[in-house]
Amino acid sequence: MGRVIGVAVTLFCAYVWRDYWALVAGLLTTRIVRLAQSYVMSPYRPRFTLRAWRRLIGFSLWTWALTILGQARNSLDTFVVGRLMTTTDVAAFTTGREIASLPVTELIEPLHRTLFSAFILLQQDSKSPRAMYLNVVEAGFLLLLPAGIGISMVADPLVRLMLGELWLSAIPVVQILAAVSTVTVLGMVSDAMNAAAGNLRQSFILYAISMALRLPLSLFLTSAYGLTGAAAGLGISIFIDQWLFFRITHRRLDVSIPQLAARLWRTFLAGAVMIFCLYTFGLAWTTSAGTGAASLVLDLLLRSGFGAVAYVTTLSAAWLAAGRPEGAERYLLGFARKWLARAPASGASH
Repeated sequence: MGRVIGVAVTLFCAYVWRDYWALVAGLLTTRIVRLAQSYVMSPYRPRFTLRAWRRLIGFSLWTWALTILGQARNSLDTFVVGRLMTTTDVAAFTTGREIASLPVTELIEPLHRTLFSAFILLQQDSKSPRAMYLNVVEAGFLLLLPAGIGISMVADPLVRLMLGELWLSAIPVVQILAAVSTVTVLGMVSDAMNAAAGNLRQSFILYAISMALRLPLSLFLTSAYGLTGAAAGLGISIFIDQWLFFRITHRRLDVSIPQLAARLWRTFLAGAVMIFCLYTFGLAWTTSAGTGAASLVLDLLLRSGFGAVAYVTTLSAAWLAAGRPEGAERYLLGFARKWLARAPASGASH
């Protein structure tokens, strides 16, 4: 709702003012609407007090420093591409990166904001976040893996359809970064847990290490292999980031790789079958045979539909074979049943 109202205000102000300030008005409107929604959705009502001003200022300073460092780290690859290559390459890299990160921005980032509050509630109740960490990582991979790998496999028809023939240089960027995006759930969950516990200094150190490693990787691979190298350098640094965050979480929660594997093997099996099926039939990481918009849409629907059927079928079969254990599959199935049960009643009331 906040986003819809913000876009509406932006369009109206742009029509009336004919000025870029319409974007500012839309952003402010979105933030104000979300602020009002937070008070409607939560009974918590803070009161004005200076009792905890030291802690608040300390937390705010670390948050500010993390934001600045995070922006610099996320823009580093674009700066390197702009320095070593042309403006056209910068546009292709930036656009390809945005397309590749769609699963993260639409699935994981909203989850990250929710987890911050959830981890704080656990901390107030003196409960260990270990169970929640495992549950969220399992659910995150179940949703993010098919989305990220799927976009990577259908990058060619997707870019041709969305951007046109002039943007074909963005295809390898999408293919590499969309596949890599599947592991970012580890860092997102760990970062939310650190923030809820007030361990922002630890996150700052990890971000600094990440930036120090990302710069030489990006410089070397971009100069050697162009846009593909820039995407590969970013992908390698993302893997390093996730490993660092996992190591911190491992020490704090005593979560091991075998424990994660026991929760994730069905998801990875389903993803492997999806890749095998599309690759066998020449539908993964291949050039689209279509040229017109209609042909590209049909090609994209065929690849996406085939991949979705292979993934869901394998995941369901593995879950049933494992004895229908507790986990993300059972939760999503229960959520779907509740939604379907409410749908007829909602339709009848209207």
